Amino acid sequence: MKLENVLKKFFVTALILGWPIIVNAASYREGNVINKTAQALDFTQIIDLSEEGVEGISFQAVLSTATQASETIVTGAKSTGSITVADYASLAEKKAQVTITISSNSTYALTNAIVTINGVPYRQGSEWTIGSSTRATATSLSNAIDAHPGMQSTHTLTTAALITASAAVVGSFANSWTVSSSTGAILVSAATLLGGQDNATIQIGTMVFTQGTDFNAVTSNGQTAENIENAITARTSLIIATRPHPNAIVFATATYNGYYDWPIIVSSRTALTVSGNGMSNGKISFIDVSTDIITYTGHGLQTGTAILFSTTAAQVAPGGLRNSVTYYAIRVDDNNYRLATSTTNAYAGTNIDITSLLLNSTSYTFAPLAYSGAANTGFYYSMSNDGVNFTTYTYVFPSFVPVIPSSFTYTGFSPQNAIWEYCDIAYKYLKVFFTGPTSGGLNFALKMFSRQK
Repeated sequence: MKLENVLKKFFVTALILGWPIIVNAASYREGNVINKTAQALDFTQIIDLSEEGVEGISFQAVLSTATQASETIVTGAKSTGSITVADYASLAEKKAQVTITISSNSTYALTNAIVTINGVPYRQGSEWTIGSSTRATATSLSNAIDAHPGMQSTHTLTTAALITASAAVVGSFANSWTVSSSTGAILVSAATLLGGQDNATIQIGTMVFTQGTDFNAVTSNGQTAENIENAITARTSLIIATRPHPNAIVFATATYNGYYDWPIIVSSRTALTVSGNGMSNGKISFIDVSTDIITYTGHGLQTGTAILFSTTAAQVAPGGLRNSVTYYAIRVDDNNYRLATSTTNAYAGTNIDITSLLLNSTSYTFAPLAYSGAANTGFYYSMSNDGVNFTTYTYVFPSFVPVIPSSFTYTGFSPQNAIWEYCDIAYKYLKVFFTGPTSGGLNFALKMFSRQK
């Protein structure tokens, strides 16, 4: 690439990327020819110096650390909750009812007597009659109640004749129906019908499970719990339902990590008890098993960065990773990256398949390795006239004699810079050889200045 084109290209790039551009006079030009983060990365770059009218070129190299701090990555948790069956018999639907007893068959006491149920009067001499015995009178009153479309009635033929009157339809709605008698010879067990019950319901999030439709409350609390477990499993793949036999507890666990904190609402808090408000404590994971992406905002890692993965002794590593092993970053963007088993795989984009995470939220440490480099780690120049055959000999200001340019080495984390000035240009091409650190990272910027005749 011609020097003029190089300078134009990097001049524009510098403006776009915000690099500082200083033009002191019309006879000087300046631009960045290399500006990258090098983490365990070696590279070479050739610069064309053959532009006519250029009598001198100088370079300034600036290096600074780019090693990132350790990161704590938190895996998510699956929200969990439980439902306990405390009284299975109270979960099935029932009819509201009241008992009525004919305690005396006295004509004086029963003549014109009225029994009222839900505002409907059952009158002696009209709807029912006085029989030859309490049992006969009870039978007549029972038949009158049973004839009403909203009621049902049965009677027990005992000396103290007993009538069981109930709503014709199951449900709790009839529990408010009032019951009264105009005479002490007819005794009612309560002022309203009692015991009416709807089928119990269990609502998890937006899903509703109804007794008699989705599950059956039968045999025992444990069997009913098993039926509820099966109903949840059959309805959705988002919840894993389990019941440790023979317990009457159903544990509900979200299939995936995250904020699946669903409320559990039951129609009977006495027959069914719920842990807390339902399924809770779900947490989003910063490791996505489906994409193998690790999320850490502003991680600053570059592809090839060596990272030591570690857990505590009590923790299990995610599937596909091992404790105290060095992996290599594959940068996705500023906030996401994957892991590879080697730098070769990292540059090729071949990532590790992370297959599983612990059920409970767990913290792992991803620590980019500290800066480390060989004794001669750094960069140096070589020269060529044909762009193919390069030599380390050149003319370096101010000696004007062939010498070997000093190589530039770096150690530790202290920012460093150096300047080379080439006065008489005796070669057309200059090659920069860069040796990256074995671990850790460096920001490497090489700025070129040209002076024209």
